[in-house]
Amino acid sequence: MKTILKYFWIVEYNDGTALPQFDPDTGKENLFKTINQSKMIRFGLYPFSFNFSKIVDCGAPSLLSKIVINLSSKDKLFFRRRNYIERRGRIECRHIEYLIGTQDYVLHIDEFGNIEVKKE
Repeated sequence: MKTILKYFWIVEYNDGTALPQFDPDTGKENLFKTINQSKMIRFGLYPFSFNFSKIVDCGAPSLLSKIVINLSSKDKLFFRRRNYIERRGRIECRHIEYLIGTQDYVLHIDEFGNIEVKKE
């Protein structure tokens, strides 16, 4: 069973350009390791629209809010996506959690868009 994503990321650079996780025309994925962290000024998680979820086969359309953090030149971006399974008797519940932040804090974002800030 494939993972269904709730958010995709977009990084913005100090020269006015941006790198999206998925190409908006083809759905081809850009890997997180291709981000030039020395030029970043913003990193955001964005919910999938109905049309974009059709282009990116693993995205689910939602009404979640976007989540954007501003970055300074000293910040080291942290981003992880965790998938886990919770068993309730015979029922298997799949969950997804996003973690974004810097060396100073991490935002824990659940699949419903709830955010918990943790100092790391």
